[in-house]
Amino acid sequence: MDDVYGINAVGGNGDPYDNDGHGTHMAGVIGAVGDNDILVTGVNWDVSIMALKALNATGSGSDANIIECMEYIIQQKRRKFLAATD
Repeated sequence: MDDVYGINAVGGNGDPYDNDGHGTHMAGVIGAVGDNDILVTGVNWDVSIMALKALNATGSGSDANIIECMEYIIQQKRRKFLAATD
């Protein structure tokens, strides 16, 4: 049931590959687990991060891509809610 890859609205597929590493870096800043002798701690140690790509490798995108990503979030939230109520 879980979607582990996310969405790439730019490429129209399910591979939100991070072209320049910025999103990957920020995900680490947000969710790096602390108190583990690695000396890196994120803002939230217990977080789920959904990969969404609305901008291309040069940072350009469209409102339509952003809306598609937002609709994807809503779809995944509904899916999780429905699975929890079954």
